[in-house]
Amino acid sequence: MFVNIYSIVGKDNLEVMSKAINTNGCMYKLFKKEYKGGTILEFGAGNGEFINRFYKDYHQNPNIKAVEIDKELHSFIECEVYESLYDVEDNSIDYIYSSNV
Repeated sequence: MFVNIYSIVGKDNLEVMSKAINTNGCMYKLFKKEYKGGTILEFGAGNGEFINRFYKDYHQNPNIKAVEIDKELHSFIECEVYESLYDVEDNSIDYIYSSNV
């Protein structure tokens, strides 16, 4: 079956990408390798594919945060989530990453 990738947007894209198990696993390993502790934030967290992995691996760290503008996706994100980067306190993030935004 042919899928026109240019017709996949927003939530549809998140659903398709959530099935890319090997790709997501490799990307998470790269993000995790660079994380040296402290407060972490994912910008454009979508459905929480990556930040939820950090939350599970570092659940003892209360400083795991996400920014996602789509409020409908907030319920999928297991950590503290903001609607805008402007809502995050200045100089409060040690590690920030983004993917597929």
